Amino acid sequence: MRVTRKMMNSNSVYNINANKEHMDKLNTQMATQKKFTDPSDDPITAIRAIRYRTDLSEVSQYLDRNVSDAVSWTENTQTAIDSARELMRSLKAEYTSASNGTNESKDQRIYYDNMENLVKEFYSIGNTSTEDRYIFTGYRTTDSLTFTEKDFAERESAVANGKFSYIQITETFKTEDIENYTYTKNIDSYTSPGVTDDDISSLNDTVNETKVQNIQVYRLRLSYKELDAGISHSLGGLDFVPVSSDYALPVPLEDGKIYFNKDKGTLIFGEGTRNTLVGMMGTDGISVGYNKSSWKVGDVKPEYYFDCKETGLGTGNEITYDDHRQTMNYHMGDSQNIKVNTNACDVFTLDARRDLDELHDALNLLDEARDKVGRLQGMQEDTLRYGDADREKIDYLLAAAEKERNYAQQKVDDLLSHGITKAEKYFDMVNKAATEMGTSIKRLELIRNRLTADKTTVATQTSNNENIDLSTLAVDSSEASLSYSAALQVTGKIGQQTLINFI
Repeated sequence: MRVTRKMMNSNSVYNINANKEHMDKLNTQMATQKKFTDPSDDPITAIRAIRYRTDLSEVSQYLDRNVSDAVSWTENTQTAIDSARELMRSLKAEYTSASNGTNESKDQRIYYDNMENLVKEFYSIGNTSTEDRYIFTGYRTTDSLTFTEKDFAERESAVANGKFSYIQITETFKTEDIENYTYTKNIDSYTSPGVTDDDISSLNDTVNETKVQNIQVYRLRLSYKELDAGISHSLGGLDFVPVSSDYALPVPLEDGKIYFNKDKGTLIFGEGTRNTLVGMMGTDGISVGYNKSSWKVGDVKPEYYFDCKETGLGTGNEITYDDHRQTMNYHMGDSQNIKVNTNACDVFTLDARRDLDELHDALNLLDEARDKVGRLQGMQEDTLRYGDADREKIDYLLAAAEKERNYAQQKVDDLLSHGITKAEKYFDMVNKAATEMGTSIKRLELIRNRLTADKTTVATQTSNNENIDLSTLAVDSSEASLSYSAALQVTGKIGQQTLINFI
């Protein structure tokens, strides 16, 4: 076969172009520092690159977003719970100081005011938010735990009366929720708190301190006071009787009846009814439903504690709440979720508020009883206005009033003493929530460390798979350049030869 000059030139140009393409590829790799530009350059490496980048994207999502957001949420929650825990510790200290037997009524009032401020701050912590999201209200992160002025302003613009109204607030009670309850009753209601001359003139000799009795019964205390009339339940055979006050209760209480004081939010009953209730409660307890439309700023919203229905927006716009324990989980990897929220009902007990309501009423009764004793003592010393016969009647009243005062003082002392135990219980409740949140934070730290290591590993694998070794590339590029230059020289020399040079 005859090799012509044209064939040699064509073959040389082809080889030179091949060398040039190889150099261009090496230059592109040098510029991009990547092993390939198109998947077709290296399909196997390209497939691995897609897998590595997918893994890296997922790890980055978990680490840079999910974990970061979860850590921010849990740390803010932990800070709020720690503040609530300190308030409960302070509340216990106030109860302890107030229960000192040497305290006078005005001192106990001061302690009550301090406790009132502590409890208000306690519930206000429940409105803690991060990035405009309330952290103790489950999925309803735009709603506060307590009623605020903003709530009422918005409701005022939405409906005519501007009120919030809840129906079927359903509480479940078990045997341990039944409390002993004591109240003082004037059997004949023989004298008014103010003690007037009419009380003296109408008094007969049979009225004395024996008419003042301390009545011991049982009760279930609802979580709210100032309720609407009416109550729902499934306690067949038991009648619910409305009463306006403890003084309106019959003595003794009738079996088979539960006396409902809507203003105080209490269910009161006697020994026989208690035994019946215990039998009905079993292990699941009993449910009692009630309505409340009287709310004010600072009150805790019931939907975070009980099943209920909000009807304040009018007929056809009711909102049903049937899930007050909501879990917010953050996804941290395949089949790995972590709970980051704490529900309000696990931290902010409603009993702390109700305890102070009861103490407030007891302090008022004690003040009234002391005022009554003071008035009667002054009347007894007024020999010009009252004769011997009247002062003898005043002696009867004074003995009864002193007994009433002593019972009132005992009531206050008992509430303060029991308040120490209850505050300790509330502290333990908050402390448990703090411990659980601390566990979540610790888990997040471990997850963050693991994801950080995973991200580093995947990033290294991605780099090793895609990135070129610059030292090796430099050697290859130098060799290619030398080969290209040599090819040009050889081709140039061959191009100078003609057929005559071979003859």
